[in-house]
Amino acid sequence: MRIVIMGAGMAGLSAALALARAGHEVTLLERDSIFQQTGWEAALQGGREGIPHFYQPHVFWPRGVLLLKRNFPDVYQALLDAGACELHLYRKIRGDSQPGDEELVYLGARRPLIEWALVQALLKESNTQVCGGVRIVGLLGQRATLPQVSGVSTDQGDVVGDLVVDALGRTSPSPSWLEALGAATPQIESSPCGLIYYGRSLLSGENLPTSAQIHD
Repeated sequence: MRIVIMGAGMAGLSAALALARAGHEVTLLERDSIFQQTGWEAALQGGREGIPHFYQPHVFWPRGVLLLKRNFPDVYQALLDAGACELHLYRKIRGDSQPGDEELVYLGARRPLIEWALVQALLKESNTQVCGGVRIVGLLGQRATLPQVSGVSTDQGDVVGDLVVDALGRTSPSPSWLEALGAATPQIESSPCGLIYYGRSLLSGENLPTSAQIHD
């Protein structure tokens, strides 16, 4: 199956890698130019427009660590080799150990490092085409109440596929693109997640710690 994935954040990169390794032909489209064979040090110097928390610490909870080890062991090892930190919380549990305690492991890393490890693994897949610096401007398909999407339109031409995966995040324009093809307006439901981001910035030439709270 020919699959087009819009967006190369962690969701898009992970989906592309999983689908490529399942034998599908994958085309990954991303606005930023991040697809380079580089060392992890260089990855930490770049930026990602539109992702204000790009350099914030990220943590894989034990379930995520387990899935990463099982599905992308090479990515997990690359993260460890680049300095990602494991927290073996099971060692702090009082009493006798129980089966499964050893899986209570967290993994901490900066988001640039996580994306770098996924990109390096993806670039080794022969059935994958990764395209950076491409801006998606719409969806291709037959106009109908239930339109059949056949690809995406970009500022560099059309890309066709049997399946299109939207990994552009919560601000994705896909709902309006689907409406342009005749689909009904999607019903969106949201609820507070309770997450707070804290950051520090340099203000008025003084190195004063400030906090900014951004609620998803």
